[in-house]
Amino acid sequence: MTGIAVALGIWLTDGGVFPFPPEITSFEEMTRLMPANIPNAPGVLDAFGISFGITVDCWIASLLLMLAAMAAAAYGNVINDIIDVKSDRVSHPNRPLANGTMSPRAAKAFAAALAAVSLACGAMVSAFYLCATLAPLALLTLYSIYFKRTRIIGNIVVSALTGYALLFGALCDKEVEMLILPAILAFLLSLCREIAKDVQDAEGDRAAGWTTSAGLRPGTIRLLLAAASAAYLLIVFMPSRLFLRYWDLNVSFKFFSMADINDRLLTTGTLPVSYTIHYAISDLFGNFGTAYLLVCLAAVVPLHIYWTALALRRGGIAQNAGRIGLLLKTEMAAGLAALALDKAIYYFII
Repeated sequence: MTGIAVALGIWLTDGGVFPFPPEITSFEEMTRLMPANIPNAPGVLDAFGISFGITVDCWIASLLLMLAAMAAAAYGNVINDIIDVKSDRVSHPNRPLANGTMSPRAAKAFAAALAAVSLACGAMVSAFYLCATLAPLALLTLYSIYFKRTRIIGNIVVSALTGYALLFGALCDKEVEMLILPAILAFLLSLCREIAKDVQDAEGDRAAGWTTSAGLRPGTIRLLLAAASAAYLLIVFMPSRLFLRYWDLNVSFKFFSMADINDRLLTTGTLPVSYTIHYAISDLFGNFGTAYLLVCLAAVVPLHIYWTALALRRGGIAQNAGRIGLLLKTEMAAGLAALALDKAIYYFII
C-alpha cells in the first residue's frame, strides 16, 4: 500500500537505517512527519485513504496526491512555527526556530518550497486538484496568522482540515461517501486533541499575548470534550457492516413498508421524503467489515474511554494534557490501522 510504503520510507530516514544528514535535520523536524508524529500528519491520513484503491485508478496520480497532501501538512507545520516563535520559546524550546538552529529566512523559503511542491503535485493530477490543494494551504495560512489565536474557531479549522485530508484523494470518486464517516471521526478526535494542545501550550501562548481555547473555563473545556467524545462513540461503529445490518433490521423494516411506498409511487409518482433521506443516510453505513470492527473494539474504543476518563476528571485536562494528546494520536493511528487493514483484506485477500 502506498501509504505504508511512504511511512516506512520516513522511518528509514529518521535515525533508522538511513538517517538524514545533520544539515537537513532541522527541516525534517519542522515538518513533523517523523515516525513518532505520523498519526499527527494529515498527509498520512490521505495516504491511507488513497491506498484503499477507491480514489484514483492510476498509481502515479495516487502518489502525486499523497505527496501533495503530505507537503501541505508539512507547510502547515512550518508556517505555524514561523508565526509561533515567541510562544514556542516557552512551550516548545527545542523546535528549530525557537532554539535558533534555523533562521526565519530559511524557514520561509522552506515553507514556500513545500507549498509549491503541494500545488505542483495537485496540478499534475488535474485542475480540480490544483484548487483542492490550494484551499487547505490558504486555510493553514489563515489559521497560523489569525484563527489560532481564537477560542475554538482555530481548533475547528484544523480539525476540519484533518477530516478533509481523509477525503482529499477521493473527492472525484463516486465512492467518496464511504470515507465521510471516518472523516467525521477524524474531525472529532482532532478537535479534542487541538483543545488538549492549547491547554498544554497555555503558558507559552499567554507569554505571547494570545487567546486560545485554554482560556475557557475548565468546566466548559470538559463539556466540549465530553460532547465530542460522546458523539465519537455514537458513530464509531457505523462504518461497520454489522451496524448496517442493525439499521436495516431495526429502522428500515419498522418505519417503512413496501406497500406504503408503492402506494405513494402509484398516486404521486414520488418517494416519501423521509424514505429518501433514510436511504441516503444508510449509504454511509456498512462500508467496512469485521477487521475494522475488531480493531475498534480491541484498541480504538479502550483508548478513547481511557483518555476521556482522564480529561473529565476535575483538573485532569490541565494535569494530563500532554498525555491525553499522545493517547489521541495513538487512537487516530489505531483508527487508520482499522480502515487500512479492513480494506487491505478486502482488496488483496478476499
